[in-house]
Amino acid sequence: MFDPTILQIIVPILVVAIFALIAAALDIWRLKINNLITLPLLFSGVVYHLGVGFYLGSPYLLPGILGSIIGLLFGIGILLVPWLMGGVGGGDLRLMGAVGAWLGLELALWVFVVGALAAGVYAIIMIFLSLSFHETWVKLQIIWYRIVAFFELLRAEDSVENSEGRRRSQFIPFGAMLFLGVGFVIWGVWSGFFPLP
Repeated sequence: MFDPTILQIIVPILVVAIFALIAAALDIWRLKINNLITLPLLFSGVVYHLGVGFYLGSPYLLPGILGSIIGLLFGIGILLVPWLMGGVGGGDLRLMGAVGAWLGLELALWVFVVGALAAGVYAIIMIFLSLSFHETWVKLQIIWYRIVAFFELLRAEDSVENSEGRRRSQFIPFGAMLFLGVGFVIWGVWSGFFPLP
């Protein structure tokens, strides 16, 4: 008998892993994740789960498509405020939405948590390597003012992808950090950390 887990979990993880690796390479190389990578991945996740639901039959249709849509909304929603404040780029936002569309809420949450922790560790290492503690303190204050401004319904003027004179060491390639989260999910499924349905 055919195991539906292959179509529901294994294939989506492999697709996300391949595209996340490409996005991570682009993010490290160019500090930008192209729409050519993220938009097809985002829309194809929902379409894939719709097709798998029709193929496997009615018990799989509604959970698959709802899981994909909820994952997509989570992926975009979790990075929306950081994107509005200029903390992550639009490519990171779309990549996280695509991860949610393919993997669903639970696995997308794990990708985000591991990616965010990896980004935090990366940031701390970069602070110590550059010895720019004062500059970092000033930037943290700016972030705080941006949070306050956001909740006053003002949008920050800077954006990560459109700012010119910043040094490469000041950016965190969040797409690459999300790839680490995808790697964790692959390990979790393979090792049994995440119980399969």
